[in-house]
Amino acid sequence: MKTFLSILLFILFVINGVSQEKPIFNFGVGIPFLYPKGNYSYSGGEIYFGSDRINLFVETPALIGFKRNPDFYISPGFSFLSLSESESGGALGGSGGKNYKRSAISIYTKFLYEPKIRFIKQNVWNFGLITGYYLYTKAKGTYNWGYMGGERWYYGSEEIDTNSKSFFKSFYFGFNTCFQFNFEKVKSLKPAIEFAFYPEYANISDSYSGDSGKDISHNMFMGSIILGLGSKKSTQK
Repeated sequence: MKTFLSILLFILFVINGVSQEKPIFNFGVGIPFLYPKGNYSYSGGEIYFGSDRINLFVETPALIGFKRNPDFYISPGFSFLSLSESESGGALGGSGGKNYKRSAISIYTKFLYEPKIRFIKQNVWNFGLITGYYLYTKAKGTYNWGYMGGERWYYGSEEIDTNSKSFFKSFYFGFNTCFQFNFEKVKSLKPAIEFAFYPEYANISDSYSGDSGKDISHNMFMGSIILGLGSKKSTQK
């Protein structure tokens, strides 16, 4: 963690301005989609994600002064992700199910390239990479189970309240693209839409396979709506 923060601070300190305008802050709301979907369990159980999912983030674009090519910039920020996960499975004589509410707070940086395209006029299109580190993870929910003993069924439940490090990897990496609308008369409002793809974003352990070492890797796709507020302009040195 210290290494990652040191690198991030170093990047921020070497920022040099170029003559472009960017929002002071971007506030975004995203909907994550993890896949593959359906029956991923090695043992025949079902693992799926509910519709109760959201990603909230705030970032501040920062211009990098490459004098020969001023179209690169970074956008560091903070993100809060929340999603619900359910798992069910069983066999003859027993069954079980888990319901989790997973959440995470992360720090990230986007490394973006913004080409100059005439036909989009004053609007902006960019694309690049995003990398982040989790500061906090949480998994909270219940585990319900039942089994047959003799001629009767026994049922029980257990509360789950722990970190979610086995699900969220310490670091994540992805690709993103964004289209920002710039208005000539209202320069302080800059709405945008963004799409991102995160390969092997999360791991899920198959509880019913009897092998805790079997993790199912999930990719993530995210669509976001962003509102940029303010307008800052820096000049190249």
